[in-house]
Amino acid sequence: NSSKLAKRQKGNDGNTNTVSNKVVDILEEATDHLPTADMYLESIHFVRDYVTKLLESDDDDGERKLISENIKDCNIFLDKLLRKAHDLEMKSARLVMEHANYLASMEKIEDAVNLLEEFVTTNDHSTEHVAVWVHLARMSEQLVPPRSGLPFLYKALKRIPMHDNGYKIILLELFDDLLTSQATVPNGMKKDKYISDLFEQILLLSPGEEYKVVGEKGDPLVDLPTRSVADACLQYLRYAFQGGGITAARKVYKVAIRSNYVQSIDGKTQGDMSALRDFFDECIRIEKTASKAHTKRKRNSEIKLHLRRLYDSAISLFSDSVLVDDFQQRRAEDVILA
Repeated sequence: NSSKLAKRQKGNDGNTNTVSNKVVDILEEATDHLPTADMYLESIHFVRDYVTKLLESDDDDGERKLISENIKDCNIFLDKLLRKAHDLEMKSARLVMEHANYLASMEKIEDAVNLLEEFVTTNDHSTEHVAVWVHLARMSEQLVPPRSGLPFLYKALKRIPMHDNGYKIILLELFDDLLTSQATVPNGMKKDKYISDLFEQILLLSPGEEYKVVGEKGDPLVDLPTRSVADACLQYLRYAFQGGGITAARKVYKVAIRSNYVQSIDGKTQGDMSALRDFFDECIRIEKTASKAHTKRKRNSEIKLHLRRLYDSAISLFSDSVLVDDFQQRRAEDVILA
């Protein structure tokens, strides 16, 4: 494997360059004999791992010079292979993202963005192409000057069917961008209304289980950094409270706790459950903070009502979890005994 080859760099004759040339020759022969996306990807990953091992080796100045030449040979091979894949019009999401990442590593961000945009606009939609849309939106923000990725996400929503697993992933990406930027929304809509509608749509498309985007063979596209609906709930709650105070925050959490997504643990990971615990904790903290601004009489009625609703929802969700005891105890302290 690549690790063993790297360790054998210093052979009996000390000729590091010979080993590297053999590696490249073997991979060139393999990709010429079997010019498929899978073979190209295997070769790319092999060379990348091989180069990493070379960089980790501890050698004298003479050996380092040879290793530097070997790495240069490997990069030339990668460049040649990726150009060939593009010329052969291989319709592989993984391969085009590898190509874009390579161009970005060579500080050719604009070329990388153009490559990804060409891929999504010239190929019929496939579920695994969602990863390319997300990659395109994020990489466009690395341009100089930065270019907003939102237009690409809006385009993606028009190209991807709503029933497609990737549709919600694009919604989540768009949702995060709108909450963390000063970007405007389309058609002259009010931004807060657009975000609110987007949030409700995300919850409606999230009956419980998180969607996963997979490749043609059913393997997860690990390249795709997906966002969690649970994280979106907490993120939106904080955004609303910061901009509109307790009234805006209540609107957010009421929509969330009425949704099937927050009412069920089905399909959720440990990370999702942890984020939902944080969501409820933040809701309760916000309510208790707001209560200090009210009179004692109002605090004993309205605030208790809101706290009870939150605790009841949390206890229902975490009924089969060790977390339920904590919420039950806090409900007793904050609602029943207060």
